[in-house]
Amino acid sequence: CSHLTHLYLNFKNNQIGAFPDLSAFAGGIGRCSQLQSVALDFANNKVTSSFLTALAQGSLLQSGKLSGGIGLLTRMKTFVLIVEDNEVSGATLEILGRALQGCVALEDLKFVVSKNEITPKQASKFLSSLSCLQLKKLDVNFSETTMTDEHFGDIGTAIHKLPTLQELRLDFSGSLGNASDITSVGVRSFTTGMGKCPALQLLDLNFAYNCYYPTRHRPTRFDDEAANAIADLVLQHALLECRVNLEGTFVKAAGVARIRLAHADADVTVTHDSDSSFPSWSTPPSRAGVSGDSDNSSSTSSG
Repeated sequence: CSHLTHLYLNFKNNQIGAFPDLSAFAGGIGRCSQLQSVALDFANNKVTSSFLTALAQGSLLQSGKLSGGIGLLTRMKTFVLIVEDNEVSGATLEILGRALQGCVALEDLKFVVSKNEITPKQASKFLSSLSCLQLKKLDVNFSETTMTDEHFGDIGTAIHKLPTLQELRLDFSGSLGNASDITSVGVRSFTTGMGKCPALQLLDLNFAYNCYYPTRHRPTRFDDEAANAIADLVLQHALLECRVNLEGTFVKAAGVARIRLAHADADVTVTHDSDSSFPSWSTPPSRAGVSGDSDNSSSTSSG
């Protein structure tokens, strides 16, 4: 593969993780030294952390030295890695991040690690590893992981250390049956940590299905205070485009309007539930079984 410049492998919805030793395959990709664009889709494959480690570091030779690994791809400008719905641990992300430091030409990174056990602290360590790169586009999907308010601000701090970013897409959403645990407290710490990214032109944040109901152990929820924090973040940047998804949260019309009006020159789109007492996907506990008490529609607002 000495002359290969573009590589796209789609193994989605297979079971390659069931094979006993994939290290030679994973690590061998790094030996294709001319690669400029790489896209690897291993979603839903029973892939484990050992596979991701081999991809990052290469395979172990009989001499005891490592051979291959994506860190050797010094010409690579675009890298897409999808490991959604596997058995990847958050600790492996830091290994991957360190390997990417060797990809000195990397400008465009997309990483989908949704439906794995990833904490904010592990996510922030991965993102912090990228600070030595001149990234222009970053798209990371942490949906349906184990995100909470604790250390969530560290993710924003790690983003702040990427001053060349022009496009940022981050997905922290839950799902209809598996809401995530980020509240307004976590969002405020994230936006405070992120501060201003001087080159940022596009911002896309997905916080859908996060903390609608407070609990005894988590008295706060995702409400208009989160919207205010996002609006403050938008206001700091000379954006051309901004997209925010707030479906399945407790954010109301006032919070949505604050985001929409935060930047007069940007194309701002906010996806949210209609302004009713409860979002379309939930049934008020005190009204269970009673029809017609809530508006089940949702809407998208553009500025």
